[in-house]
Amino acid sequence: MQPSPGSRQDLPQGGKAPLVGLEAAAECIAGGGVVAVPTDTVWGLVCSPRDAAAVEAVYAAKRRPANMELTLLVNEPSAALELVGMSQGALRCAKAFWPGALSIIAPTLAQPTAASHGDQLVIPRDGSTLSVRMPAHPHLLGLLARTGPLASTSANLHGKPPPDSAVAIAELFGGAIAAVLVGSHGMQRPSTIIDVTGETPVLVREGPIPFGEILSCWNQGAAF
Repeated sequence: MQPSPGSRQDLPQGGKAPLVGLEAAAECIAGGGVVAVPTDTVWGLVCSPRDAAAVEAVYAAKRRPANMELTLLVNEPSAALELVGMSQGALRCAKAFWPGALSIIAPTLAQPTAASHGDQLVIPRDGSTLSVRMPAHPHLLGLLARTGPLASTSANLHGKPPPDSAVAIAELFGGAIAAVLVGSHGMQRPSTIIDVTGETPVLVREGPIPFGEILSCWNQGAAF
């Protein structure tokens, strides 16, 4: 049996990744493949966060530096709370801005909690924090409902702008990925990233959600 494109057994060999629907994309991920997906921000590359070979394939496909961690995408806040710890301020921000273009870097919880869903996560590869986000994109949320949380990064070669169409993504990555999920992408702007590991949030990357709005939400007294 021949390995599928972008699977753990396959090396990039040119060509074009196939355009697929939700069920086929979920099957590719279950088989250890990397899939390009439309999001509410920029196109992304996703894979199982419990598959070390698939995670390495993401890094290889986009030539991402080894010291840059991936983000974990979830389809509901409770999935993130099983994997990372958040203060009340961070929880308020998650409630206010999820689903949406806010990535939250938070401390990871002990692996036995994550392992309740199966094998342990292989991200972060180093350190004790993890970036998590719940996207506001129907196709991607549908995929996450089928697969569970996914490791993710933008679908571009490192340092280059991401393509803006499924066809361009398929041509760029070729055999380095298993498939491209068909769908329209969002604003073509990366998410806002904040670090909530301290007493107050720290802006890591500016994005669609203004940091002033995040601070205002953080400082509210209401609980999650």
